Amino acid sequence: MQLQTQANFVRIHADKLKTSVCQAVQQGRSTPLASIFSLEEMDSVKKLKKQLAAGQAKVVIGAGGTTFAGWLSTDYPIVDFLNHTRIGAVFDDNSISEVLGEHVFEHFTIPQAVIALQAMWCVMVDGGRVRIAVPDGAHPGAHFAEKMFGAWAIEKQDNGYPGHYTAWTEPQLTRVLKASGFGAVALEWWDAERQFHYRSWDPNQGGPVARTLHNDRRNRDGGLNYTSLLVDAFRRHIPPP
Repeated sequence: MQLQTQANFVRIHADKLKTSVCQAVQQGRSTPLASIFSLEEMDSVKKLKKQLAAGQAKVVIGAGGTTFAGWLSTDYPIVDFLNHTRIGAVFDDNSISEVLGEHVFEHFTIPQAVIALQAMWCVMVDGGRVRIAVPDGAHPGAHFAEKMFGAWAIEKQDNGYPGHYTAWTEPQLTRVLKASGFGAVALEWWDAERQFHYRSWDPNQGGPVARTLHNDRRNRDGGLNYTSLLVDAFRRHIPPP
């Protein structure tokens, strides 16, 4: 699906999708766990549900072994926001206060990103935050673009690594977030004129992100060698149409 077609998909279908996504999440809650998860997954699912029972959770998606104090680290396929039956089986309404996803959403197409965000919307509290960091599609560095979206990424994909499907830019990600029921505040990004923008942000509020201006070791020489498009999004209360 070409980018313009995907943008039209978001504009036309976002509200209708949100209703159907939330309905699918609800249906997951009445489905027996044993019919959703494999026997090998059940211990991890039960452990996660026990952790969630303690109250509203701060959840890292695509954690890949990363852990932060006060956060629940989750990974695909148990927590898969494209699989709404699984999301409904694990999460209750208003069970998540924050989501942190560092370099996850580049593995989604634009329609998939909308569907995943709307599934988050269905289980988050009003005002809940989603902090998203992705490779910045507007980064001017040729080496950066090659590694993130060129032959390097294609070779990794051919060897089983999840593909990079979307080179997100700030305007594009902001539009998708708004269409999915979130207000958006960009924190770090490159614009179309190849100017870098930075808005002060707190890792203690929203979660730490390694691949950013001040945290990535590749910027220790004072350059902007590796930065991410970093955006905070806040769930808005928008009744389904």
